[in-house]
Amino acid sequence: MKEEQQYETVDVASIDLNNDGYLDLYVVDGGAHKPKGDLAYTDRVYMNNKNGSFTYDPSRLQARVTNGSSVEVGDLDGDGDSDVFVGGHIDFGRYPINDASVLLINEEGVLIDHSKENANSFLSIGLVDDVVFSDVDQDGDLDILPVGEWNHLQYWENDGNAKFNGPLAIIEEQTKGMWKSIHAVDLNKDGKDDYVLGNLGLNNKYRPKNDQPLKLYANDFDKNSSFDVVLAKPFNGNYVPVRGKECTSEKMPFVSRKFKDYHSFASASLMDIYGSKSLESSNQFESYVFENGVLLSSKSGYDFVSFPINAQIAPVLDVVAIDVDGDDLEDLIVGGNIFDAEVETVRHDASNGHVLLNKKDHFEYVYPKKTGLEIASNVKHISIINIGKERFLLVGNNNNVQQFVKFN
Repeated sequence: MKEEQQYETVDVASIDLNNDGYLDLYVVDGGAHKPKGDLAYTDRVYMNNKNGSFTYDPSRLQARVTNGSSVEVGDLDGDGDSDVFVGGHIDFGRYPINDASVLLINEEGVLIDHSKENANSFLSIGLVDDVVFSDVDQDGDLDILPVGEWNHLQYWENDGNAKFNGPLAIIEEQTKGMWKSIHAVDLNKDGKDDYVLGNLGLNNKYRPKNDQPLKLYANDFDKNSSFDVVLAKPFNGNYVPVRGKECTSEKMPFVSRKFKDYHSFASASLMDIYGSKSLESSNQFESYVFENGVLLSSKSGYDFVSFPINAQIAPVLDVVAIDVDGDDLEDLIVGGNIFDAEVETVRHDASNGHVLLNKKDHFEYVYPKKTGLEIASNVKHISIINIGKERFLLVGNNNNVQQFVKFN
């Protein structure tokens, strides 16, 4: 299909859509390369021909044209076939406003959109960067746990028939973060899933606290019919812009006219620059937690356990769990960098990948000199594959070659 060149694939999941014993493919498309509603954002299903080839089959998916980010597959309604949840990402040109997330129920091999009737809140779930299905409440069915930027750690409870109630908090503490990834695995051997959570990390200029969050205001501040984004952090009792005068003025020229020199801009609060009316009418977001870590299950619920400081130097975009030291506990290999950045912020590129040994209630960092692990590119996904009798870490690097790292 020549027209497939317009698509930008952001995630793929295997699904036996027609229960013939062969895995088909669900492909999520997204990005910011086309205007809102463009057919380039149409998700696709490819059916397995049972001979190593796949055929695009639009009849298997009730058409949806939204900016997707991630996909998870599982039997949500208990009828023996696989259903699909697709996380929505940025509403084109309006970060951090989200496009809709979608619940697709498998009805005789066709995926039908049940988002509205099964859970209205899916339409306003916020930005979704990753999602897993897991039985959070231990009632025998799969609940949905999406994570994303500016969002709480929360889940949607399944009634057993793919009707969902949410959002529900996983823990009572303040958990709004810049969440990038989630992985479900039983780390402490209690029979319940724990949740490995990738965040932005601590090696950045923002440094939010529980009483001093990073804030974001989104509005058309300069009245030119385009969405403007203002990041703000606390300083001397007031909130001030994260971005400097030059960067801010390039997007909103009125700032340069209002503040003639750098000193006057640097001395101004957010209220001085934008005014109370514009700020109060903005879409407002907050983020408090930047640590990478794990939600570990306990008798009373879940506790957040931060990774060692060495594993906080960059975002964690993906993780694999594998017992690397032979103690019958799943250890973690994590990776991720973000090379895309504005000039004032610089890119998040400090990670070479990390090996974390599972000690049941905490994690022990193993230095790269000992592990030999080096996945230092723009890492987006990692997984474990077997080729013959050998095992490899397959690393998906954005705009770069993919890596195969052999396990010894």
